[in-house]
Amino acid sequence: MDIAENFAEHSNILLQKHRCGRCAEAVSAVAIMRQEDCSFCGSSLAWQSGNQQVNVLNALKKKWRVRKWLIFILIASLSFFAGQVPLLQSVFLVLSLMAVHLLLIRKPLQWLPTGRKVFAKMDIKLIGILIAVFNLIINVLVMPFILVNGVFLAVLGMLNTFLFVHCTTKVIESRLKWEVEKRPFGAHDWMRTAVFLSLICMVSLAGGFIVWGMVDVISSMSVPFTGQTLSEFVFEGE
Repeated sequence: MDIAENFAEHSNILLQKHRCGRCAEAVSAVAIMRQEDCSFCGSSLAWQSGNQQVNVLNALKKKWRVRKWLIFILIASLSFFAGQVPLLQSVFLVLSLMAVHLLLIRKPLQWLPTGRKVFAKMDIKLIGILIAVFNLIINVLVMPFILVNGVFLAVLGMLNTFLFVHCTTKVIESRLKWEVEKRPFGAHDWMRTAVFLSLICMVSLAGGFIVWGMVDVISSMSVPFTGQTLSEFVFEGE
């Protein structure tokens, strides 16, 4: 039993390095994910669990899940404090998305073939842009409400971080699942990219109208004791 466990542990370490668990020769991540046979020694590239072979994706997801929650808790906590300062929360969110990509997303992407990796990266970047644009619009809208904007933005920052971590990991997991199922590259790989691009355009356009309308409303407000609107007071003087 000890020998079997030692072999399984050693084999799994090699598989994580994209090497055959028996002969240690370099093999492709796709071959491991699809549980194909090693082209050198002919042994199975399946993940080992004692005397059993399990899905490599399920085994890796357990390892990634722990890191995912640790990173989310850390970033969400820092984002809560950054949310107390308007617009600083937006800057921190962008930095958080970059940190999540480096610490959480880059490793799983190495298990995807080139085509799926390219579109997965595009989807992840578009999700980040979509969240950042939406977050910036909300920051501008709540800026005048001094008494509540700090708490609101702090909570919003935590939700945005969770949304980005959840959505991006789902994007990767779905594509890894297609590899395990040996599903060929097709329209399902790029359809999400088209959807995210459309959402970014719609949110940006709607945000532009909202901000413009907000500026128009504020500029038309009257300044006490002057009989002028705010825009007249600022640009024309008394």
